[in-house]
Amino acid sequence: MESVAGYSPESVAEWRGIRSQSLDELAKPSRTLLNSIFQMVQEFSQKQNVSLSEVFFTRRDVREYTGWTDWQVKAHIKQLEEMEYVYVRMGARGKEYAYALNYQGQAEENPSAKCFLNLTPIEEIKKLMDKDDKDKE
Repeated sequence: MESVAGYSPESVAEWRGIRSQSLDELAKPSRTLLNSIFQMVQEFSQKQNVSLSEVFFTRRDVREYTGWTDWQVKAHIKQLEEMEYVYVRMGARGKEYAYALNYQGQAEENPSAKCFLNLTPIEEIKKLMDKDDKDKE
């Protein structure tokens, strides 16, 4: 992993008390669902020209995209929610649930690798630093 200002993502996460996770902690169907949701959100993001964090989706969107049954989606999205890969954006009794994705593909290349959710990616930090430098000029 790349570092910023001499600090590795692991040391920053440890300092902030953030627990790393591995996709290996998920049941295989939940991991499959996460990958499908990630692909779906990427497609939505590109079509709408917004960042991944700005895309909200419903279980119905997931069912239509994956072809899974309502029971399968409910069961496995619950594990993703409990492990904080997705979070409920809105929803209550009798109302439609909308979800957002915390997972940004951190473990795409190596599913066994630890990933840190809710940390700003290195590339984004560098862009912000460059922008800040330009603003100071």
